[in-house]
This record gives sequence, C-alpha cells and structure tokens, in this order.
Amino acid sequence: LWGFFKKVIIADGLALFVDRIYADVSVGSGVSFVLATVLFSFQIFCDFSGYTDIAIGAAKVMGYDLMDNFRAPYLAKSIPEFWRRWHISLSSWFQDYLFTPLYYVFGKFKSLQKLSPQKKHLLAFSLSTIIGLSLLGLWHGANWTFLFFGLYHGFFIILYYLVRKKWDKLQGFVRVLFTFVISTFGWIFFRAES
Repeated sequence: LWGFFKKVIIADGLALFVDRIYADVSVGSGVSFVLATVLFSFQIFCDFSGYTDIAIGAAKVMGYDLMDNFRAPYLAKSIPEFWRRWHISLSSWFQDYLFTPLYYVFGKFKSLQKLSPQKKHLLAFSLSTIIGLSLLGLWHGANWTFLFFGLYHGFFIILYYLVRKKWDKLQGFVRVLFTFVISTFGWIFFRAES
C-alpha cells in the first residue's frame, strides 16, 4: 500500500507539474524549471521506489523476502554513496558484472604496468567508472540524454575520489545538500528529451 501511495499519489501527482514544464521549457521561468527539476527528483524516487515497494509487498504476501532497493538516497553524503543507496539491485549488478571486470581488465593493460600503483589504479578506476556509468545511463534508453546522465555521474564519482579528503571534512549536512544538488541537476539529463 505504501508503494501504491508513493507511485500513484506522490509520483503521478508531481508528474502533472513536472511534465508541463518539461514539455515546453520556453514557457516556464527559471524558477519554475528549478522547481520542476527538484520535484522530478522526488517524482522519480517515489516512482521507482514505489514500484519496488509494491514488488516487495507482493513477494512478502507469497512468502518471499526481497532486498531493499532504495535506502534514503537523498541523504547520501557523496555521489558514490548515492549510488549505493539508489536502485541497489541495478547498481550492484553493474558494479559486480561490469565495473569490477572492467577494472581488472584495464588494470592488466601493458601500457598501464609502467605507471605507479596509484596512477594505474586511478586510470583503471576512471575508465571503468566512465564506461560503467555510461552504459548504466544507456540501459535506461538509447538516447544521448541518458548517455550524458551516465557520464555526468561518472565524472562526479571520479571527482569525489580525487577530492575525498577535503570533501569528507565538510559538515555532514553540507555534503548531503551538495550531493542532493548534484544528483538533482543530473536528473535534468535523465528527464529532458533532447
């Protein structure tokens, strides 16, 4: 019932405003576009987590326990943490079957063997992240916007690990706020049609 509420009442209710603004961005103001983008963050969360809750509840009725798929992703303190909390089954599948194998393949490239272990790791990690997140974006649809969505998140994951020591010194609420802003801006690529 909670899943149905999130999907039908919250997500579908927010879609009325979001769809109108995104249908013709020239009609709205900057403020309405920002508001529509923030509301889309909650729309897509309630949509995806709503149908997941429906599946978890239906499985429970039949005696099966399914894993949680969303763990308060908008309270994440970094983009990597966001992806550990968002659509966990999909994210972990990409982690296990795409990112990790790519990382090991790139790590064995002869051209990387001459580098220091830190540089070798950074290059293998960066290539695996960019390819993995790009494919995760394209998994949602064969459109440039989904590719940019994946590249965008891949860039911020790499950036986080490059500035991690400084980032982790920020206050927790500041990291949550920045992570929410970064992830919300990324939804523009996911939602936009061009």
